[in-house]
This record gives sequence, structure tokens and C-alpha cells, in this order.
Amino acid sequence: EVSTSPLSLFGLWQPLQERRKTGVTSWNHDTGFSAATAENAAPNAANNGAVIFAGRLMVSADETMRAAVRRSFFLGRKRSAEALAIPRLAPGPDVVSPRPMDATWFITGTDTGVGKTVLTGLLARRLRAIGARMRAVKPFCSGGREDAEVLHAAQAGTVPMDEINPWHFRAPLAPLVAARRQGVRVTLEEATAFLHRSAVGQDVLLVEGAGGLLSPLGEGFSARELIRATRARVLVVCPDRLGAINQSLLVFAALPNATAAQAKLVLSATAEPDGSCQTNRAVLAELLGADRVHMLPRLRPDELAATVEDRMSAGLKRRLDALLA
Repeated sequence: EVSTSPLSLFGLWQPLQERRKTGVTSWNHDTGFSAATAENAAPNAANNGAVIFAGRLMVSADETMRAAVRRSFFLGRKRSAEALAIPRLAPGPDVVSPRPMDATWFITGTDTGVGKTVLTGLLARRLRAIGARMRAVKPFCSGGREDAEVLHAAQAGTVPMDEINPWHFRAPLAPLVAARRQGVRVTLEEATAFLHRSAVGQDVLLVEGAGGLLSPLGEGFSARELIRATRARVLVVCPDRLGAINQSLLVFAALPNATAAQAKLVLSATAEPDGSCQTNRAVLAELLGADRVHMLPRLRPDELAATVEDRMSAGLKRRLDALLA
């Protein structure tokens, strides 16, 4: 029995695109993907549980096989890219994950209030809708927990607030400063351990930062050090307005080199577009690579509803799918 997997919605995933040339690709428990011909597609589907035909991922109804394909999809090939010719800043604390958290995406930004929570909530809703096992967290909040509440609602209230946002402080200041005012010290080791616990059993972990990339989160570390420690992939959110080019490149320059080479930029549409909106994307695509610069348009109020994935437009769904490809 063969059924269509929700993972076929991610039609832009590069490894699958490359294999469309063969017409059919089959999954093998031992060797992973291997080319097959159209004639043996049905046997492969029966024996191995998954087959890609005309770019569409077909998966056996067997749950064990479905789980294996999910793991392959989200924990799949490492992307390779040339390192950016941008100076590297001084390294942070030498705390590194024992293994890459390949299914972890860290959503950071050029500043506070640029749309990180909106994007993280949208991605969470989309992943849940296609059946991925996922978790969205915001380790640090200061001045209120409204952002964490958005992620709580985007996950249909299934994850306790303290498992989304373990560190929250009263003062609307950088988390390090707000924590010290309450006599709290948070270390990089503690924050990294929290993210590892959050990733257990998940296909995808979404981590929303607090403030900009270099805003101090705890004692001696910022989002940059958390990204380095977990080896997460990065989405950088920047408002599409005058200054976007400089601000985006500064964040990419501050990222660890290997991370910057794979990071993606999300230009978020503003309420009042200016003249730079006509050129920002083209210039940044020239400097970073066209496939790494994405747009997040102004959304309708119903599309922003935290638990209503089916009201997303088809275009928005495609944009979100492309971000995690």
C-alpha cells in the first residue's frame, strides 16, 4: 500500500530535485537513496517503503518506514557552500555540541522587533500541518512572555510554557541585564543543554533568539555562541527598508564562518515600503546568493492567526517550505 507523504509538500528540497532526472528514486534502509527505473518503482515501493516518482515522495503506510523517511528528510545531507569572504570576529566560549543538530533552525535578526516571532510561529504551524514532529522554543524573554505565548499557541498549547521559555525576566532589557537585576545567572552550558533536551524526539527544532544576533543572553554568550555550540542552521530576519543591506551583511559577518556560508536571509515587508525595497533583494542576492535571500510579505490578519494553518495562502506555504529546504 502506497500513500502520499506530507513531506512531498517540500518540493523544493535540493537533493530531491537533483534526483528528478532519473525519474524514480527509491529508499533503502542500508544505503539511503538509490536510483531506480520506472519499471521497478512498484517493487521498491512495496519492499522498501518509499519511492519518488516525478518529483513526488510516496511513502509506505508502515509507520516505521514513514518515520525513517522523516528522519532522512529533516536530518539529510549537509549543504556545502563556499565560505563568505567576510572577516570573522573573535570566537566566543569554546562550547560545542558533540554532534551537529542538523534539524535545528535558529531564527535570529538584525534587531529586536523585526519579525522573528511572526516567522517562527508561521514555520511552527506549517511544520505541524504537514505532520512533522517539531518543537518551537524561545529560551529567553525579557519584559514579558508575549513572544513565547505566540509559539505556545502555534503549537496548539501542546508544549508547556516553561518548556518553550525557561528563562523570562521582568525588565524590558537585554536578557543578560534583566537576569542580573533578578540575581539570576544563565550559562552557555545551561542554554545548550536546554536546546538538546528540546530536540529529543523531534524532526525539527525551531529556536527563536532574543533581540539581535549579538544581544547578550547570559553570562559571556549571545545567540552567536548558542548557534556555534549547537551548530544549528540559521535564518536571519531583516526588515525590507533602507539600511537592510548593511544590517544584513553585518549579521552575516558576525556569524561563525561555516554557519554564515549556509545561513538564509528573510527580508520582511514593512507597513510603509520605501524606495530601497525595489533594490534590496537584488543587491543582497548578488552578494549572498539568490537562493539564500527570501521574502516574507505583509500578511493578512487571518494568516497571522496563531493556530489557523489552513488559512495560509498557497504562496505563503511555498515560501515557508523553501526556507526549510
